[in-house]
Amino acid sequence: MELESLATIFAGYRAAIIPAEAPAVQVEECRRAFYSAAFALLTTFALIGTDEISEDAGVAHLDGLMKECDAFIADLKAHPDPASFPRVPEPPQYTVPDPDEIAPILRALGKGIGSELPAGYGFLLMLFTFGEGGSNFYISNADRADILRMLREFIARQTQ
Repeated sequence: MELESLATIFAGYRAAIIPAEAPAVQVEECRRAFYSAAFALLTTFALIGTDEISEDAGVAHLDGLMKECDAFIADLKAHPDPASFPRVPEPPQYTVPDPDEIAPILRALGKGIGSELPAGYGFLLMLFTFGEGGSNFYISNADRADILRMLREFIARQTQ
């Protein structure tokens, strides 16, 4: 087996993963992410066996990284179509500065809801304080534009 350069490995990755019609900016962002990951791994490898990281600790760390990669590949196989992959809920949105007690609650609820939904379903969870001039908080697994469109459609159906 011959060892390949990062440029050669990226070329194979690009051919297999990045759509041929992808815009140049997408290809460049993927290239930057690819090289950044390679740099992070090489930096980790360089520390193994030094005074900072023992060989045993390094091998255990590499084993953990391999397990992360195996889990990632399993997810790819379970969701070959990127649209079927469960979306990570976007950060909560607020009408007031983030009160520390609300953010973790929204994130936990959003993660729980999103993990229970079948593929192709979105959710929107809104919390609000009672009273005039109250605060509104929401979390969703959909893009903001899709949420706004859905809300407009919902309101239109309720007022007809």
